[in-house]
Amino acid sequence: MKCLMNEHGRHHVRPVEDVLNRLKIRRDGYVNVDIEKVSQLGIRWMEKDNDHRDSGWYAKIDGRDLKLSNQAVNSVSKMVKVTDMRYWNQFADKNAFPKTLSHILENTPSQSSVDRAEPKRLMIRHDGIQVRAILPYEYKVKDAYDLLSDFLTMVSESMGKINGVSSLETGDSGDINSYRVVVGTNIVPALKADMGQYMMFMLACSETGANVYGGSSAATALGLFRTSCTNSAIRETQVVKWNHRSNGLDRFITETGEKLRHTGYYQDQYASIFGELLKEKLGEANPRDLLHAMRSMSLISTAHSEACERYVDAPTEDGRPVETQYDMFNVMTRGAQDLSSLAQRQQAESRALNMFTSPGGIYKMLRSGSRALDN
Repeated sequence: MKCLMNEHGRHHVRPVEDVLNRLKIRRDGYVNVDIEKVSQLGIRWMEKDNDHRDSGWYAKIDGRDLKLSNQAVNSVSKMVKVTDMRYWNQFADKNAFPKTLSHILENTPSQSSVDRAEPKRLMIRHDGIQVRAILPYEYKVKDAYDLLSDFLTMVSESMGKINGVSSLETGDSGDINSYRVVVGTNIVPALKADMGQYMMFMLACSETGANVYGGSSAATALGLFRTSCTNSAIRETQVVKWNHRSNGLDRFITETGEKLRHTGYYQDQYASIFGELLKEKLGEANPRDLLHAMRSMSLISTAHSEACERYVDAPTEDGRPVETQYDMFNVMTRGAQDLSSLAQRQQAESRALNMFTSPGGIYKMLRSGSRALDN
């Protein structure tokens, strides 16, 4: 299958230094401000005018009007137990939003307070242009630059030479991130190096608490990466998670380090499995029929199935039709790139690797009956 790049080219594998330099600039541009109560921000809806480039909610910080980004609305809505963006269209009076915030948050004590009359303290995160997040005072910010820097050292010590990093970023300012660190050499000798499979370490994170993997705001996992078309696959049983509201950062780092120390085993395991998948023909099964079966048995989502259908008729890199289990695996991981959210993509990448590398492979799963999707 000929692999196509994302139109924005964001998924190329780039030198570690380039990725870290960009993240450091972003980190250094953020300011965290503690406030006693939300009403101090003077949040109100402003229509676009000479002083405001866009319509939206604005907060007064250090004498300046800063617009609340979508992610800021999302983050503060979590604290009042309302689904983020519904506020945009829910009220004819847009100032009902800040009134609701003040009513709820100024009557909710902080975790450290025993006095219910004390307002909930908050932390405001901004870049001088927009408010990027409104967070609980006890929230533990760990910037993507700091997290990735820490883990790159661990990865190189456990997995060897780092070839580069593929960055997937979504949200107003790239707040929701998935960094795929590509390591070592091609693990499948039967494939040319430029078309092979490489071990990958994934760090998914959000600095402002967005869910990036299974309800968590930070997660790490091992997986595979195909540099010729940036297809990724995630080993779902190797995911380690952390939420910024907990004190579990040390545990998160320790458990990730333990997983990384076992990569030699998984590298040998996948080398053997993919050597077999290269030779395993699909037989009488038509790729489209196989997709339909996966979908009807709830092995993959409808959206993933529809995305994969765009690639089942595309030739492989050596001009063949999709005819082996390895070809089908590449269809599944390529289709995952077209899903609408990072969470959907990561789930699809996990399912693809699980289906094709479990004992007995995809056909045993189909014979065993359906496996319910997580969502």
